[in-house]
Amino acid sequence: MMIGIDGTCPSCGTVQLCRDELELWCCTNDVFASFYRFTCPWCRAVVQRRISAQKVNELIAAGVGVSTFEASADVFEAHEGPPFTNDDLIDFHFWLEHVEGL
Repeated sequence: MMIGIDGTCPSCGTVQLCRDELELWCCTNDVFASFYRFTCPWCRAVVQRRISAQKVNELIAAGVGVSTFEASADVFEAHEGPPFTNDDLIDFHFWLEHVEGL
């Protein structure tokens, strides 16, 4: 018996998936970083969404396979200073173009 699982595509809305069409990724050191991913059967877009611990357990119970990963330690570090902006990224890009020896 195939178990139907509802996924949500930003373009197509709710789509029916079987458990083999879902990838479930659980973070071993941050439960809020877990996510699922699938390719929409209608538009072929790759959809990735964060998932709660409760939903993780529901998908595991439905037979979805699980892969694990560990969040990088710098995710948990305190950072000082203003957030990085698009302007900062552009400045960095131009800086890299003019640095010799890279």
